[in-house]
Amino acid sequence: MGSLLVKGNLPITEQTAMYVLLGGSIAKLDQQNVASSTESGTSFGLGAHYAFSRNSAVTIEYLNSLNSSKAKIGGINLAFQYRF
Repeated sequence: MGSLLVKGNLPITEQTAMYVLLGGSIAKLDQQNVASSTESGTSFGLGAHYAFSRNSAVTIEYLNSLNSSKAKIGGINLAFQYRF
């Protein structure tokens, strides 16, 4: 699976920001060695970013990566970021 996303950021405070993700994804599906297909579609998501300091932050986001008749791929991500 591969995705290309654009991120739009909306600062709320100096430490907090909300963002949206929009783009497209493509995935090769293997249907238990019976058949395979390639699906593509629009991807979108929403997230929040909270900076603890200049070097560290936590993010949480929902991303709908693919939504087609053969596959629905999405999830919630929780991440910790550290900048060197």
